[in-house]
Amino acid sequence: GYCIGGGLATALAADIRFATHDAQFGIPAARLGLGYEYEGLAKLARVVGPSHARDILFSARFLDSEAALSMGLVNFVHTREDIKAAFLEYAQRVAGNAPLTVKAAKAALDAWESEPDAARLAKVSRNSLFVRR
Repeated sequence: GYCIGGGLATALAADIRFATHDAQFGIPAARLGLGYEYEGLAKLARVVGPSHARDILFSARFLDSEAALSMGLVNFVHTREDIKAAFLEYAQRVAGNAPLTVKAAKAALDAWESEPDAARLAKVSRNSLFVRR
């Protein structure tokens, strides 16, 4: 289906994104004369890169799932019939890994992505499995 505007902002909050082959993505704010908040723009640029973010925001065009996959907006594309099984298989793979390692990796990536302050970096260091020497 459609993942546009606020729906796309919600999808960007996910760590991993799955889509169907017929999905459409976009932010039509430029067509509608609407502003877009900094946090959402920054998140989009971090996910797809500044050049793709500019394209999405300036053109207000919709992207198909293959374009979204190629720019990193989604991680996986499946048919409607296969998406649930593919998602569950992926979730089981993650759940089968060492939980503290996954937690530490997520904390470090979240900190990097949010332009962290000293307190957040300290939290990441405490959760890290790697020790600085």
